[in-house]
Amino acid sequence: MSSLSYFICKNLKEAGYPQPYGKSIEDQRYFYLSRFEGEKIILFAFYNLENAKYDDGSVIDYAKDLVYRPTLSELIKACGDKFSALSRYDSPGITEEIHTTFQACYERNAYGHGDTPEEAVARLWLDLNKK
Repeated sequence: MSSLSYFICKNLKEAGYPQPYGKSIEDQRYFYLSRFEGEKIILFAFYNLENAKYDDGSVIDYAKDLVYRPTLSELIKACGDKFSALSRYDSPGITEEIHTTFQACYERNAYGHGDTPEEAVARLWLDLNKK
């Protein structure tokens, strides 16, 4: 399962990353619901987005309320031929623990760094799609 945060997914959406809402989807897709419950952002899994509703029965406004959380495969595919490599780096932290980071790149022109492969490739996509 993808480990992207709501905030990175929201940045992807705002930068134009495709949001597959409003479709009947055979495989399960994950969305963040941007309606806050206290300070917690809720992650929803939907099979059929055409009938998604809140607990009170009101229909979810896909464009406003949902933020898609893509998989690593989808992110790599979205980068297309501008995805060159994904590398893992282990470095000692202040304590004895090893800190692992990831970097996705396209030649020497664009990079994405993150604590997970998904985050690194998402940041690469964002770098490639700056406006």
